[in-house]
Amino acid sequence: MPDNPSPSISAFSDVTAQTITVGNITQTINYQQRPKALSTAIDRGLPLIIEERWQTRSQEAVLKGYFAESQIRLVGLYAAGGYGKSALAARVYQDAAGFKQKLWANFKEPAPFAIFGRWLIETLLGVEKYAQVRELYERDSPDELVIKSLNLLRESRYLLVLDNLETLFQSSELWQPYGAFLAEWLGSGGGGTILLTSQYQLELPTATWRWESVQGLTIAQGIALLQSQQIEGSDEDLKKFVQAADGHPLLLQLAASLLKREHLADYEPATIYRLQQDDASMLYEVKELHRGDPEACVGAILDRSFAQLDPPWLQSLLWRSSVLRHRFGLDVAQGMVDETVTLAELRKLARWSFLQESRQGESGRFEFLPLIQRYLQQGARKQKELESGHERAIEFFWNNRKPWTGNFEDCREQLEAFYHLCELGHYAEAYRVMATCVDILNRQGYYTKLVPIYEQLTQQWQANNEEEVKDFGWAWTRLGNIDRSLGQYGAAIKAHEQAQQLFLRIGDRCGEAASLGNLGNAYQSLGQYQRAIELYQQSLDIALDIGDRGGEANSLGSLGNAYQSLGQYQRAIEFHQQYGDIALDIGDRGGEANSLGSLGNAYQSLGQYQRAIEFHQQYGDIAREIGDRGG
Repeated sequence: MPDNPSPSISAFSDVTAQTITVGNITQTINYQQRPKALSTAIDRGLPLIIEERWQTRSQEAVLKGYFAESQIRLVGLYAAGGYGKSALAARVYQDAAGFKQKLWANFKEPAPFAIFGRWLIETLLGVEKYAQVRELYERDSPDELVIKSLNLLRESRYLLVLDNLETLFQSSELWQPYGAFLAEWLGSGGGGTILLTSQYQLELPTATWRWESVQGLTIAQGIALLQSQQIEGSDEDLKKFVQAADGHPLLLQLAASLLKREHLADYEPATIYRLQQDDASMLYEVKELHRGDPEACVGAILDRSFAQLDPPWLQSLLWRSSVLRHRFGLDVAQGMVDETVTLAELRKLARWSFLQESRQGESGRFEFLPLIQRYLQQGARKQKELESGHERAIEFFWNNRKPWTGNFEDCREQLEAFYHLCELGHYAEAYRVMATCVDILNRQGYYTKLVPIYEQLTQQWQANNEEEVKDFGWAWTRLGNIDRSLGQYGAAIKAHEQAQQLFLRIGDRCGEAASLGNLGNAYQSLGQYQRAIELYQQSLDIALDIGDRGGEANSLGSLGNAYQSLGQYQRAIEFHQQYGDIALDIGDRGGEANSLGSLGNAYQSLGQYQRAIEFHQQYGDIAREIGDRGG
């Protein structure tokens, strides 16, 4: 695909701060300085909903439930552009029952409150009755219209929808009477419900309102939407495209429209594979007519919202935080920028739909919708902020490591630091980070969690010097040992053979001996005891040659285990005895205990149970002494 970069932030950076007040709550919203011309009439048109294309959204039932609650005076739908807020509101509006009258006001083109207030009064009174008193209302100020329109709205149960509310934020003067209208409505009783749609989640007084975040379609819904518009493709291709689009309804609709337009031009099938491209570039390259804009694209919609963030460092916070892969709290956010981040600012970003605040008992925890995260990552690359994000994350997680208490979560910070180091291609450092907790995790049996870590290292690391090659060899060794613990003996053998080649390449005799011993362990697990003995003997020869007493002891113990498996118990006892002697000599209490346990097993196999009991008793004594609960 051609390279169509997103507009630079400077193209949308001419913003002005607007003070928005609703009752006793004042908030600052930065509005892009491209004010839309004010409308002289209220647009009452609902978005077109084609029944065969509609995908039921989870919020439909939620909104109907709110409508039934008399204490809920106002409900808001918020999301970034193109997530289908207006369509969802229209669907619920059409299906809503039990209201005396339903009213829809679309502010795609903003209207002064005088226009809105008189329209609302005329609609509630009826055209004929309003005509008789028109002159009275035309003399009223906006403040007077606020009171009079609300008095009528409270008389019966009405549903009033205010669509695209964010256009009213373009000036404080335009917004002021609307803010007063909402505040008065929330503070009163009677009437029905007001439903808002907005790209920004307003803070509102009282507790008589609810906001609902609108997110993308599910994979099944996205596929159904494409297929309803006669877009062909394999199930897998359709699934991949919906995943790449994050179920974003506008992006899916624009893509379908584009494909069908090209189909008419060249008579080829309108198949989805023609849009299998980088999922971030889709944001800008999929363009079609939408709401009067012939060059509409989701990326430009998001750009306009992003440009309105102020202070500007909030943009850097989002760019850098987009590298995070899990929910995060205020502490992590504060580590991503030099400025002081507050919970209120994170919630401000959530109100702009760039973040989502968790509602599952984790207040103050935030995450990104996938499409928003990819959009931000694309911007971070262009602004050279992506690397800074990873570096900041590494520093934060490494400096906030927890002491081990026996839970996997205690290693979460090391695992996150590992992830971000790998994202930067710093695999040698990533290996050393994991070395701080891998032995603990291995002993605790977290094998399946360790496999992807060491698979990533061994598949992606390009070792550049002798020290890195050595560590790379030990990474293969750890993977092989984990595979053996999981019973994947063939994979373990391949991993240890890779390690052996690396150790041979740099002449690391200690590593070579270890890889031979580990290969012997894998073959012993397969029941190939003679092959295991050959490998253990080679490992022992190297240990003797380089004077590695610990390696020598381990090889002798392994030989003892192999001969015991062959039923050659006397031979096994000789090797276990030699293992124990060396362990005692070098002060390896754990090795000493293991040799005693192995001797006990061998004598038990010979039927010399009293002798076996004596060795097992000694084994138990040392295990208690050194705190080896497993032993």
